[in-house]
Amino acid sequence: MTQGYCVITNKFCYIPILKCASVSMLNAMLQIPEVRDDNFLSNPEVLNLCVVTLLRDPVDRFISAFNYRQQNKEPELRGKETPLHVLETLEKLEDMHFKKQFWFLAGAKPNIVGRVEKMDVFERELSIKIPVMNIQQNDWFEKHSNKDLLCAIKTYYSEDYLLLEKYS
Repeated sequence: MTQGYCVITNKFCYIPILKCASVSMLNAMLQIPEVRDDNFLSNPEVLNLCVVTLLRDPVDRFISAFNYRQQNKEPELRGKETPLHVLETLEKLEDMHFKKQFWFLAGAKPNIVGRVEKMDVFERELSIKIPVMNIQQNDWFEKHSNKDLLCAIKTYYSEDYLLLEKYS
């Protein structure tokens, strides 16, 4: 997924943000006729449609991305990487799952912003049913997290907290 990626229907332009129910939303959109991929950075007129996206609490999103990363590692490497190490090396990792949420929006100003934590409200607003996918257990992270790590995550994703505030 590149910056500016979006999915277009005849009613709205959806900007997916990784680890913010994007797989669930994209699966729901497959039920809508005439869906197509686009890029609003190279085709800005798509932003004339109703622009929608989903946001997620940055700590929950980091946990999900970290767990996803652990599950997709070679078996002998699983559990060897700590959340703090990942956080400290994010700029070098180039893992799209950890990109800041505002990066995906790239200046676009959504008309409808849903919250992963309140998916039912978003479903009602768009009149679509979004299937629940990719539910992950956070046991490992919960056992190894501490106040310093949570503070570091909140600091790194401070712009995302401002984004959440703006659309609350």
